[in-house]
Amino acid sequence: MSLPASISTSPARPMGSLERFMKAIADGGAPLNREHWIISLAFHVAFEPSVTAPELHLQRAWQATRLQYPALAAVLRSGPLGEPELTIEPDNEEAAAWTSNTFTTHDNSKDADELFSELRPTAHATCHWIPSAAQLMIRSSHWRIDGVGMLMLGHSFMTALANVLHFGLDAPLSSYAITKSTQSPLGSHVETVARSLAQRPQTEGRAQGQRHAIPTQVAAVADDIIAKYTGGFPSIALPTREGSETTLPGATSRVAMGFDVPTTSKVVTGCRMMGVTVTSAVHAAIVRVAADFPQHPLAKSYAAFGPADLRRVIYEQDMDADVGPMGLFHLGLPICIEDVVSSSSGGAVKSFRTVARELQAVYGQDLVNFWDPADGSGAMVSLLDLVEANPRRTQELFAALLPPGLPPMQSPDLSSLGKIERYIQSEYGVGTGAGQGKVEVLDVWLGLDVLTRALQFHVWSWKGELRIAACFNRSFYEGAFVTDVIGKVREELLAGTSVYIA
Repeated sequence: MSLPASISTSPARPMGSLERFMKAIADGGAPLNREHWIISLAFHVAFEPSVTAPELHLQRAWQATRLQYPALAAVLRSGPLGEPELTIEPDNEEAAAWTSNTFTTHDNSKDADELFSELRPTAHATCHWIPSAAQLMIRSSHWRIDGVGMLMLGHSFMTALANVLHFGLDAPLSSYAITKSTQSPLGSHVETVARSLAQRPQTEGRAQGQRHAIPTQVAAVADDIIAKYTGGFPSIALPTREGSETTLPGATSRVAMGFDVPTTSKVVTGCRMMGVTVTSAVHAAIVRVAADFPQHPLAKSYAAFGPADLRRVIYEQDMDADVGPMGLFHLGLPICIEDVVSSSSGGAVKSFRTVARELQAVYGQDLVNFWDPADGSGAMVSLLDLVEANPRRTQELFAALLPPGLPPMQSPDLSSLGKIERYIQSEYGVGTGAGQGKVEVLDVWLGLDVLTRALQFHVWSWKGELRIAACFNRSFYEGAFVTDVIGKVREELLAGTSVYIA
């Protein structure tokens, strides 16, 4: 898809390798006016009774968030050599003009779930308010921001909102006491940060020989990672709608399920006794539920990529690194759980405990000393070292045609958001005054537009309650089927962690 040319006076920067990879994936849906992996962050909020015009306060908070993170207003344009660049259009430098293009009130929408299924792609990040449900949604293309970044952005927005409520609508944007961003105006791409860290001296306390690897090692490790992932091909999968093999992707919907606080506490205890995280346990439940469905005769293993937050790796090496909400700071961990389906009778044959522990071995890896290239050098490759080579290898893999006789790639994926309270507070506010400086967050969720034949699961906890959700394309799955699958995942998780509900 061609891009408009950049305006020479506008600030601009080239896209990084990971951003280009995500953009290429997104562009696959362009002919259908859809986009794969658009991120949506939804809030259910409660204002003080004295707030009579929440929409105006939300608009002002949206403007203040853009002031803090100019990259929020970035769009893609064609650079001098035809390569895509992030740039900020002159019109978007004005708060009012930008808001009119990116903030929408939906008086006729039921709730954020309904709106999530109705919205189409836009060139800009957008903010949506549903008055009847007191729900708010922030949306952006995935090439602009990742999941953790979206949660960080949501926190900044809610902080700005509380400050707007406290100081009033007529105060200057700069007076809303927003913490100044340390990110570059157009955000940073992770490759720049990775190169900067690679050039730093070895930090004290690290074992000798654990320096960043040379490029030839990195390329070899990227090949090893792809080989580990493809070692599980063809992966087990969940069955799609009958006759949907040639159906074009349609709208995305989501189904969610929650555990109460006592049940969540029991699940956490059960995971701790097994020596696994809740993420590993939930993922194991998903794998075993999928394995119990009929599979292609060649599908015996489970293969997927599990997203890892590179901010942890970066901050471990430099607490002052140019990292914030805007940009992509994640990379996929290769997952291959072999022989989860019986070759004779079908169905899951590996126990929940075994699958959970194999997944824990993946999720528990040291992301700094991530991979030993086994070349005798003793140099360990950090996951951060792979941010250029790995997307290229993965894009080549996805672009390649599957050998004849293999089923399409449609294994269910999982992304863990952890404890949402690490990013989002249950209440925002400053001072007491007339009581207008506070806003309560009643609920929060994050979802992705999905154009593939795979279910995208998310797991997180909020106010002590475990939540599991699945986003799915309605061309390939019925809502009732996905609801049934999540119910089975719940049962598998409770049984696997020895939680029994009367």
